[in-house]
Amino acid sequence: MKTILMNSLFILFLLFAACGQGTDSIKNLEDQNYTPPSILTQPRFLYPTMAQENSFAGNAKLYILINKDGKVVKVSVIKSTGYDILDKASKEYCSTLTFKPAKQDGLPVDSHIIWEMKYNLSNQSWSTETYLKDVAKLFVDEITSNKNEKKKIREEILNLHNEFVKTMNDRMNYNIIIGQVISPAISMEWQKDWDSWPLSFLLYYDFIKRYPDYDSLSKIQNQMKNTLKTDIQCIKSINTESIQMENEKERILLKIRTFIKNEFPDTPLKEFGFNDTAELKPVS
Repeated sequence: MKTILMNSLFILFLLFAACGQGTDSIKNLEDQNYTPPSILTQPRFLYPTMAQENSFAGNAKLYILINKDGKVVKVSVIKSTGYDILDKASKEYCSTLTFKPAKQDGLPVDSHIIWEMKYNLSNQSWSTETYLKDVAKLFVDEITSNKNEKKKIREEILNLHNEFVKTMNDRMNYNIIIGQVISPAISMEWQKDWDSWPLSFLLYYDFIKRYPDYDSLSKIQNQMKNTLKTDIQCIKSINTESIQMENEKERILLKIRTFIKNEFPDTPLKEFGFNDTAELKPVS
């Protein structure tokens, strides 16, 4: 696992949406009878490892064709980043998006949008260092605080976790940071499996184990569920370039599936994107 601290800033920007009864026509956006498509699900994006290692950066513009069911049916690069690996990652990512379909006169119609993806690498280790320092201090403060102070401190810890999950896109260091926050026992349990795969749900799992008397524990459990879904979706969307990587991907998905069955036995696996009956094939 790489140990270089570099935060990868990744920005998605929806530039323009247009709709037509046919995919080649463009409706006037001022048409009051037209409602443009809106994003429904958007998986977490992590900077491609090879691109990050080689400091590849750039902006891409993509044409995305969306059908009346809100599914992406075509993605084309109309402005390249200058790097095939980033263009390919952009197309693969956009193909996983889902939308609330555009409507014309109240009826769903095909539409298209122009989507911009900006890949920027900058040395922002201060942000992750601040996160680690602040969480470590709050952990200590929580132990010595009174009951009222504990609640406030725990909320601050959650807010820091939420901000990390929301903004951290550095694939090379994602789990390195998480491993320095969660307990050594949880870290050791997952350390062999988490290289290249985002496991942000472990932050909330650690919180639950660390503070089992938290007064809104069900809220954190739901938060962990939602983060698990996002992590699984992200892992599934990551392109594997070798048999070894594909085996690792199968292995981590199998381990997460087992974790879900143990932690949420009453929740159907299909809610997380797994088949309820068919087991994943074990990988040696």
